[in-house]
Amino acid sequence: MLQTRSFPRAQWDAALAHMGAQMQTFRLRYAPDYQDVKDHLLGARPIQFAPNRASFGLPLSFRYSSARGNVNLAPYNEEGRTTNERHGSLLHLRLAAIQDKVHPLYVRMDGAVPGADPPAALRGQGRPLREFRESAMDKFLATLTGK
Repeated sequence: MLQTRSFPRAQWDAALAHMGAQMQTFRLRYAPDYQDVKDHLLGARPIQFAPNRASFGLPLSFRYSSARGNVNLAPYNEEGRTTNERHGSLLHLRLAAIQDKVHPLYVRMDGAVPGADPPAALRGQGRPLREFRESAMDKFLATLTGK
């Protein structure tokens, strides 16, 4: 479980850095996304499903120091059979000042989840990927609450 904590009001920058570090720690080499996309890039197995991390928002890029090239995913536009530029995240991060402290506030807004609606697609492929297996965004929020 990730730990959230409060900070003295004068330490807004430390509180923001804490929130960013929590997301980075969670997303770093998130399984199975990391290996699935790497296998695709190496030609071992074509990617079929949107990475779970697509739920945080699109576009999504993967780069590997051990493999040449990168993989870029974007929201798929069914009508134009192409990709759109972006689909923003439903996760809103903010600091809340309460008395003499600042507290990290994570808000999951309701709406179409990137990677599911609309689906994600590899740039230049002209076809959507199947919906991710689980929402990494919701899983991240669950780690914050201990559920």
